[in-house]
Amino acid sequence: MSVEDLNLIPQSLEGARALLVVSKGTIDMLYPAMVLATTAPAMGMEVDIYFTLWALRTLTEDGVESPRIASVGNPGLLLPNIMRMLPGMTKMAKESGVRIYACSPTMGYMGVKQNEMIPEVDDNVGA
Repeated sequence: MSVEDLNLIPQSLEGARALLVVSKGTIDMLYPAMVLATTAPAMGMEVDIYFTLWALRTLTEDGVESPRIASVGNPGLLLPNIMRMLPGMTKMAKESGVRIYACSPTMGYMGVKQNEMIPEVDDNVGA
């Protein structure tokens, strides 16, 4: 008996949905979320990303080009290469139909205005 016989691997994720909540603005937390956000639509999934707390700054014109580096982590990680990829990954996710939301309470707390957000942000929503 094979794994395929057990029908454990879905042939398609068409119609499935994913909600990613990104709360940290460091590269080690942003990059995995953006990998999921760009891969899931290719598998037929609908994806929403909600940026809150420290990750919110990465949706601003100033912050999108300069994500923070965590104080601990893998010293072998190729950070300069990954850091240059993030703005493009945000655009790629948007072009794939991903909906990007900013947390409005966090915007108020941090003093971030709507006109400071990158164009890929669909809306600011709150709890």
